[in-house]
This record gives sequence, C-alpha cells and structure tokens, in this order.
Amino acid sequence: MGQPEQQAEGAGPFVTRLTSHPPGGGTVVWESRDARRRGTVVVRPPGAAHSRHARADAVSVGRLRRLNVIAAFAFVIGGALFSVGAGIAQFGSGDALRCAAVYFAGGLFFNTGGYVSLLQVINAPLHAGGRLITRRWRWWSYEPMRLDWLSAFVLLAGTLCFSVAGVLQLCEHP
Repeated sequence: MGQPEQQAEGAGPFVTRLTSHPPGGGTVVWESRDARRRGTVVVRPPGAAHSRHARADAVSVGRLRRLNVIAAFAFVIGGALFSVGAGIAQFGSGDALRCAAVYFAGGLFFNTGGYVSLLQVINAPLHAGGRLITRRWRWWSYEPMRLDWLSAFVLLAGTLCFSVAGVLQLCEHP
C-alpha cells in the first residue's frame, strides 16, 4: 500500500520512460533524455487539466548545462578536425603523418565528448515521487542495465577505439 503504480517503457529490459500514478492521484512521467539533459520530469497533479515540468534544483540543472556545453563544443571541434583531416588526405596538402595527427587531435575532442556524455548519465538527477533529487557528483559508475548508461558507454568506447586507431596510424609513420 502507498506505492505508486508504475508503467515502464523501453527496449527490452531497458527503461527510458517511466509513468507513475501516485496513490493520491495524478501522473508523473520520467523520461531518461529530459531528466539527463534538462533536469525535468512531467507532473500532472490530481484533478489538473494540464501537466507541468518539475525541475531539479539549481545545482543539478547547472551541472547539466555545463556538461551539455562541454559535450557540444568537444563534438563540434572534433568533427571540424575530422573534416580538416579529410581535406588534407583528399587534396594532398600534407603528408600522411600530418593527416593522422589532425585525426588524432579530433579523436581527443571526441573522447572528451564521449566521457562527458557518460558523466551526464551518471550525474543525472534521480526521480522520486514527482521530484528530481540531486545526488553527489560521481566520476564513474557501472550501470549496464540502464539504456542511457549503456549507450553513453558504447559511445565512449567507440571514441577510445577511434583514438587508438589514430595512435597506431601515427606510429606507422615515423
């Protein structure tokens, strides 16, 4: 008794959306992306005609905004460096070492973006009864049954593999 009725949605065992119906009435909808990126959940109080967004506290929202900005800049700069590297390779304006070095620098920015994406998931506010609760800052966690954590981890692993390939390419051209 007293526990909210919940409906989970997502792919397989992964939950990306959780709809709760608290005992007192109303509806709370937690979506992984909105909670992780914006620090919000959707709440419809009992008897209300419209829903509203409940926002996490200022500490959590500030963290999420900073992480969003860092990830965006890292991916944009990394992508720009990949384009420059492709231009060097395509138009022959540099040797193979210069091209590999530019790709490697782009990979470092992508690694940063991948790790910051994982930090967003790890430090997203927790959902508790229509509220988002800020937890202490963490630099790492292991949560493979969360789809958002798994997708961010795969992104980070891919960026690291790309960087290793770049290092190997650099090593082939002394």
